[in-house]
Amino acid sequence: MSEVPLQYDRRVHRRIVFKEVCKSFHDEMMADTAFNVLADIAGALKLLRKAGYIHRDISPGNCLIYGSKGKLSDLEFCKPFSEPGSHDSFSGTTEFAAAEVIKQRLLFESIQDVPRSFHPHPLHDLEALNWLSWWFIYSRTMAESSSSLNKEVFQFWKSDLYDPLFNPGYDGHSIRLEILEAGVHSRTLRRILANLAKCGWTPKLDVIQPVLEFTRSLLIEQEAIYQQPQETNSDGIARWPLKVFREKPYDEYEKILSKAARSLKEIKLVSMWKFK
Repeated sequence: MSEVPLQYDRRVHRRIVFKEVCKSFHDEMMADTAFNVLADIAGALKLLRKAGYIHRDISPGNCLIYGSKGKLSDLEFCKPFSEPGSHDSFSGTTEFAAAEVIKQRLLFESIQDVPRSFHPHPLHDLEALNWLSWWFIYSRTMAESSSSLNKEVFQFWKSDLYDPLFNPGYDGHSIRLEILEAGVHSRTLRRILANLAKCGWTPKLDVIQPVLEFTRSLLIEQEAIYQQPQETNSDGIARWPLKVFREKPYDEYEKILSKAARSLKEIKLVSMWKFK
């Protein structure tokens, strides 16, 4: 009997043991530590891009904290960006995945007369980190504001903020697209900030707003990349070359997150799920 070729990559179970004892980003409740960690992860993604790899699964469980420093985990499933075909199927955590990765097709193509192929690329990792920062802001509120919150506020938060973007049962990619395409001073962003104010972020809205507005930079970078031609490799698979993915958005996001960390020094947060 002839062997049937595998349609998918064979996964091998591995365990990675760190010398340091880390905790998951999921459990962090100090605002300055969280944003410093996010800045560190942005730096780690920049190094991955330089090395020619994509991570494909940015999520709270893969972002670890040692002291106040961030460590990017789950590197065994990183793929060489130029490796054809084998990493083009969906891989990652849907709640934080880039809009195009969820849909497995191009969504920001501005030049219609030149056919282009979808493939995961480094900017998708940075977009996933962006949604992780949104998740952190959305899922927490300031401890000093928590006395004014109740079950009614929780229901509003869950239905109007959290579920549409992070509940897997919702059409999250459409919300991501709406946010990415909204622009810095759009009605969409103003509505989001107003909703966050109702959920206790009022004293620090000016601090977290630049973190949310980074979505505009992502859109600009995405559109610039898509004006570049793809290259076809020896296997006939077309993709953008690594050289079109610049360091600029990584550096910009690191600065935004680090500035937010400095402005939120020693600010304690609580989970919105506390008010369920």
